[in-house]
Amino acid sequence: MRPGFFVYEVPVGAGTFSSAAPYVPLQIAATAAPSATVSLEQFDIQPPGVPMTAYETGWQEPEYNPSTGASWRWMSEHSVLWVRPVGRAVTLHVTGESTRKYYKQTPHVRILAGDREVGAFDPDRDFDHAFTIQPDVLAAAGGRLTFVSSAFFVPGGASGGDRRHLAVRIYSVIAE
Repeated sequence: MRPGFFVYEVPVGAGTFSSAAPYVPLQIAATAAPSATVSLEQFDIQPPGVPMTAYETGWQEPEYNPSTGASWRWMSEHSVLWVRPVGRAVTLHVTGESTRKYYKQTPHVRILAGDREVGAFDPDRDFDHAFTIQPDVLAAAGGRLTFVSSAFFVPGGASGGDRRHLAVRIYSVIAE
């Protein structure tokens, strides 16, 4: 495994976490470099047939405002979300913030499974959109959905500082 951000899927055999206890401890260690620090930003475990999501490339670190309790991630102009193919249609619920305070013109956001568009929206107001992805389309794309925005900005501007590419602030992505 290379250092840095990655998404790694590990199938777990049936009964691996069977227990009468409400929680089963999970230990993770870096075996190649025992003194290395290991941290998980995303973790999910579900039985077969239950959709899961993982933020792959193009998504910024999660952010949190303790005074409001709001949390979000920024997507860049090209962000990949993995959605577990489960052999049936999956509905993706995407909520986020209006882009009016960041752009003069509202960007157009497309959601692609491979080369096929499975959804699109213009975030000119706070939004909650649902997109249904058919099982064959999701499986053919390896579960990878690409969010493509027609615009982004760099918060640090030309003077430097924060060089991230920010397109749309996303509050939640839920697959069901």
